[in-house]
Amino acid sequence: MNSNSLFFLCVFLLFSLPLLPALLELWLKKDATPLKVVREYDGNINYFAQTFRHFVEQQFAQFLDTTVVTNMALQYKLQDGSPFQIVGADGIALFSAAELSSRQTQQIIIAKSGFKVPDGMFFEKEVYSRQDVIGTNKLSFRAILADGDIRLGDQCSLIRWVHSQQSIQLGLGAKIYGRISAEKKINLGADTRFGRMHAPVIYFGDGSASEAQGLATSVALEMVLENKAAKSKLSMSSKILDDTANRWLAKGDYTVSRNTQHQGSLVAQMDLRIEAHCHIVGSLKSSGDLHLDDCCVIEGAVVAEGTIYIGQSCRIKGPVIGEKTVHIGTGTVIGAAAQLTTITAPIIRIAYGVIAHGAVWAREMGYVAAPTLKK
Repeated sequence: MNSNSLFFLCVFLLFSLPLLPALLELWLKKDATPLKVVREYDGNINYFAQTFRHFVEQQFAQFLDTTVVTNMALQYKLQDGSPFQIVGADGIALFSAAELSSRQTQQIIIAKSGFKVPDGMFFEKEVYSRQDVIGTNKLSFRAILADGDIRLGDQCSLIRWVHSQQSIQLGLGAKIYGRISAEKKINLGADTRFGRMHAPVIYFGDGSASEAQGLATSVALEMVLENKAAKSKLSMSSKILDDTANRWLAKGDYTVSRNTQHQGSLVAQMDLRIEAHCHIVGSLKSSGDLHLDDCCVIEGAVVAEGTIYIGQSCRIKGPVIGEKTVHIGTGTVIGAAAQLTTITAPIIRIAYGVIAHGAVWAREMGYVAAPTLKK
């Protein structure tokens, strides 16, 4: 073999070497099965809480099963060196001088009774309480799991996840970066930023104020529903391109006049507007923006490719899905205790006094605004 042939052979082998694993796999097919990807953390809002509960039961069973609850907190370390603390019956944790000075701790907190959180602390690890977690202002948590209620003051930050087997109540100006969920209810104060939430009932603003607004909405909507005789039925117009399957498809922008009733769904190729005191026994969909004026009842879903504007004191029984921003006015009720639903959009702005039942997911930013939400 001459030198030129040897040179080209070496070059060929050099360039072929990176392809060897692919050629072997093509021939042997050892990795032909698809990779197992667990996506439960995305679909199940309680996934992290359930995983942490399993961790607590495995790592701290000897402490949690003890029938005697000491009054003083006890500090230990896991096998990997992670510090943790068993909080006593008084609910007060122990912190070093350095922790108190920096206002942060890396201890995992395990409270066999309740947990009373000191002001202004940042908990870099998880907190678990068999009863309530009670805190004041300017607290920060990586994660909380409570078998009782979670009640925090103003300007608190929740970084990854929070779950309560009972209820969650947050004060003004909270920042929720991850997901929160409760088995009974969530109550958010004004000026709160949120991401993903789930509970049978979520009050935006003071719970009593939201309930009062919800009651006022129910009274107003009962009048809307009882006034069927005075309502005009939506008439077919030249803008309707198709009316099959109990669904009207409208060309361009479409408006439903005030005090109108319609049996069926409405789809607009551009913007869709439902004026005040309308009752739609169906769903709404718009390829542009969707405007829902005050005191409307929608029996189905509200979906738009543009921005959704929902006025005051409306009732929507189905999901609200927007591809841009959703604005929800005060007194509006979405879903029901027996009919949980979903509100989702990149940006969600919700006025003080709104009630939602089910899931609320702002994929970029959610905000609890002042009592009056301007369009």
